[in-house]
Amino acid sequence: MLPIPKKVLGASLILAGVAGFSGCASKDMEISSLERLLSARQERIEDLEMLRSDMRRVIELKNAELERQKKDGMQVGHDGGSELMWRSVLCQANATPETVIQIQRALKQAYHYHGPLNGIDGPQTRRAVESYQRAKGLAVGGMTFETLGALGLKTPGMEVVAGAK
Repeated sequence: MLPIPKKVLGASLILAGVAGFSGCASKDMEISSLERLLSARQERIEDLEMLRSDMRRVIELKNAELERQKKDGMQVGHDGGSELMWRSVLCQANATPETVIQIQRALKQAYHYHGPLNGIDGPQTRRAVESYQRAKGLAVGGMTFETLGALGLKTPGMEVVAGAK
């Protein structure tokens, strides 16, 4: 790293609010100390920029992999392991209050939901879904079609019908 000229450092110190810059020995020691500090911080900045560059590359590679999987016709869900898996899920548009009530009823019959049958896909319902998925060894996260099937609900044309297997 190149040493910083005293004039540049002095101007920087003045801009930073350090008053009374002069050429005396104590100020030279302060300058030397500040130069070391500045040098260390510049090295840290360089390290962080390199890390940021590495992270951007990892993100690009992961995004490219996800795009490749999308082209293969899969949807994403997490299987609890270290890999992302693509799974079909019940989207918000199809999660009508009637559909959610059917899901809540099935979860209640399976002893995983203890709340009211209110048609609200709230935190209590989502916790019950995840509890059920873990208990059955299913992919955890979101209302997957696999989970609907395991609950005895089927999705012909995206309609959920209770009790169908």
